Amino acid sequence: MSLDTRQFGRTVRLSEQHIHQRLRDAQLRGWALVIEHAGDADPHTTYWDRWGTPICDPDDPATALFEINACRASFPSHYIRVNACERDRGQARIRDSLLVYSPESRSDSGA
Repeated sequence: MSLDTRQFGRTVRLSEQHIHQRLRDAQLRGWALVIEHAGDADPHTTYWDRWGTPICDPDDPATALFEINACRASFPSHYIRVNACERDRGQARIRDSLLVYSPESRSDSGA
């Protein structure tokens, strides 16, 4: 499997309901949610900036959606992803990663 730099440009835009469902599934598994943003989603960009603190509320994904929207308002030209991390013995392992927002100018391009 190879990763093409154009893959982010072809990402299907997810609905709020689908994002809500994925966040709820992660929280039901007891995973913490970490919101990150980056100006460029090039596959070689390994460091994304974290938005706030990890969200560990297992009952309601509304907190995560609120934080995603706040990050989107603050950084409208950045890509935003949510990592779902399993907490075990002081370590956090990423179990799921979801690209929840891509900038308008780049999201519709792709060949």
